[in-house]
This record gives sequence, structure tokens and C-alpha cells, in this order.
Amino acid sequence: MRILASTFLCAFRTRFDELCAAQAGAPPFWTNDTAWTKFMLRDDRSFLKVVSEDWAKSARPSLQHAIECEWLKFDLMVISPGQAASEPWWRSIPILTIEHENGDGIHDEIWKLACWRSLLKVLITYHADDPTLQSKLEVAKQIIGAVEAEYGDDGSEWLFLSAPRSFSGPRAWVANTWSRGAWELLR
Repeated sequence: MRILASTFLCAFRTRFDELCAAQAGAPPFWTNDTAWTKFMLRDDRSFLKVVSEDWAKSARPSLQHAIECEWLKFDLMVISPGQAASEPWWRSIPILTIEHENGDGIHDEIWKLACWRSLLKVLITYHADDPTLQSKLEVAKQIIGAVEAEYGDDGSEWLFLSAPRSFSGPRAWVANTWSRGAWELLR
């Protein structure tokens, strides 16, 4: 069982269900990539920042941490210990690393996640249909497999979250975890 991935998925789905209930369906900016990216990542109270805070509090309640957006080429990182302003960045340890990609080219995001250590690595993306999702999972499998073949499994948990491009409800997100060289559906 992938505990960290499951905990993140639970926090994500809870917040997304709340968002959809408050909006009476799809958020109005769902189909606008720029507005959606801003909602997900670029506000002080961005969706992913709030979900990451929920995750950190439930997965590691006693962990001192900080959340950094658009940091060191990653969309979001939860780091520990909480980085004091006077401390250099390299004293931090990545706990959660997230990449968010609206488009179909996930190569860069998966490669970055595969090459960095973090307790949990999350890619959030979107698919037009099941073959598109399967193609993305296959690309991710090849990249992660190549990195692991060279350097070994770093022990990280992975969560690959994807939703249909045409909004079909808050529970339409498909979640997969990486285990022993293959993706497994996480419910």
C-alpha cells in the first residue's frame, strides 16, 4: 500500500469535491489553461498549495515543513525542515514534489521527478481519452524505468493523477502509483 500517495489522493479529492460543490459543477476556469494553472499553482492560496498543506499535516503531523511554489524548477515542493529565511536552500530535504502539466508533453516533468529524491513525487496532468492516458503512463514508465535501471529505485512513492479534458465530475480523476516497474491503479 502506498500510504503517502493514498493520503495525498484523499486530500486532493476532498478539496476538489469541495471546490466542485461550491461551484455547482466544473470550476468556471476549467477549460482555460492559463486560468487553471493560476488556480492550481500561482496564487498564495493555490489549490495545490492547500492540498499539500493538508497532506503534510495528515501524513507527517509532527514534521516541520515549508511549501515552495515555482522553486528550483519544480512547480511545488514541500521541504523539511521548514526553511528559515536565514538558512541556505540546500539545508532542506524534499518531502513532496509536484509537477503540473496541462499539455500532453510530460517528458520534462517526469524526468525531473525521476532524477530528484523526494518521499512522494506527483504528476498532475489531463487526457483526452483512455489511449492518451495510457500513452502518458507508458512514457512515464520508460523514463522512470531508465533512471531506475541506472541508479536504482530511490524508495520514493509516485502518484500519477490525470483527469479527462472534458469535465466529467470531481471523481473523474484517475490515480496510478508506481510499483515494481509498473503503474497500478489507486482507488
